[in-house]
Amino acid sequence: MKLNEQVAKNIHTEIYKAGHNNSALALKLGLSRQAISQKMRGEVAFSLNEVGAIAKWLNIPIATLFNSNNENHSANAA
Repeated sequence: MKLNEQVAKNIHTEIYKAGHNNSALALKLGLSRQAISQKMRGEVAFSLNEVGAIAKWLNIPIATLFNSNNENHSANAA
């Protein structure tokens, strides 16, 4: 799996764990739902600034979004 696909998968997992959805993410990043959809499918990569903003919004370590096995973020902080 390519890194941009892995990051998108992790973002998807984490936003849903936090009770958010793609529409909320689009609003947070100031992007269209179509742009978010392309990013979530791995067709277009999230920028580092976007990944950082998402991690801050979700109050998780940014490394969680790059983790190849997406362990629970509280375990990653240990």
